Amino acid sequence: MRKRTKITITLKKKELLYDIDNIAYTTGDILGDADTTPKYRSDIQSTGEPWGRSIIIRTLDRAFYHLVAKLTAYTKSDTLEDTDMTDDPQDLGNYVLTLYVPQEVSAPNIDGVACAAHNYLVYSVLCDWFEKLKKDERDLYRFKSDEELDLIKHYLTLRTKPMKLRQSPF
Repeated sequence: MRKRTKITITLKKKELLYDIDNIAYTTGDILGDADTTPKYRSDIQSTGEPWGRSIIIRTLDRAFYHLVAKLTAYTKSDTLEDTDMTDDPQDLGNYVLTLYVPQEVSAPNIDGVACAAHNYLVYSVLCDWFEKLKKDERDLYRFKSDEELDLIKHYLTLRTKPMKLRQSPF
């Protein structure tokens, strides 16, 4: 069996929420006045309001669980002990993603995984947020989140040196 290296990626909830709020605000702000009512624009921009924040945090938790499930090949843990999951809008803990990767994976690729994981969570939450409010934006962020997931997997398969592939997948 090949040697594996443990890497830990910490995704700060505060930074994720900032990006989500920023994109939602900008999306609502660029809507033309002729096309929308003030309430519609306000609903799009209300990710920071208490009712909106609660929905966003629950969706963020769900997106993180989904990310961990999609990266099962690189996780060996049975539980998410280090991850603080809560829907308390005042609790701005972190998400901790622990991956076990082959030793041939380079450090810049790990930085790419961290950046793509951050973007995946942001885009997944925005896709869910716009599901109810702005269908055209939903499709855009669904596509972007899928792209980021593919990018994570791509970074995890890049190696610094050639490796011998086994003939049998089992």
